[in-house]
Amino acid sequence: MGICCNIKDLEKIWDVNNQYPVITTQRANIIKGHFKDFVHLSLGKVLSLALLKYEKTGRKNYVIGELDKIFYNSNLKKVIVDDIDMLFNPGYNIDILGYFIQSARNRKLIIIWPGKYVSDSLVYASSGYKDYKKYLIKNYNVICVK
Repeated sequence: MGICCNIKDLEKIWDVNNQYPVITTQRANIIKGHFKDFVHLSLGKVLSLALLKYEKTGRKNYVIGELDKIFYNSNLKKVIVDDIDMLFNPGYNIDILGYFIQSARNRKLIIIWPGKYVSDSLVYASSGYKDYKKYLIKNYNVICVK
């Protein structure tokens, strides 16, 4: 059951739904200004460096394992995650929201969504492209900040 709110109401909603990740289409500098005690993680940079050690043809088999190392093997408890575009690679076949929902069980997690918020949905890319994704917020345990 997804929840939508504005940034002013986020704290009280997050108090009740503290294991939900926050997904926002707002710019990272705005979010970092509101959550100064959070660590900023440019996931694309960290993940791409981790995947370089694998052959290009087999990298898809290691994406989740490397993500787990980044999130579960760190002691980061409050994280703003940005630069997630590479997760939309259709060859990786990742349930992106599902992964972040699992990761938020052990930490406060804010995801900067690189797409749009349209009609109670998070959208990445345009319809017709291979990396197009549309997630109806009400079907996921997330807090969406418009």
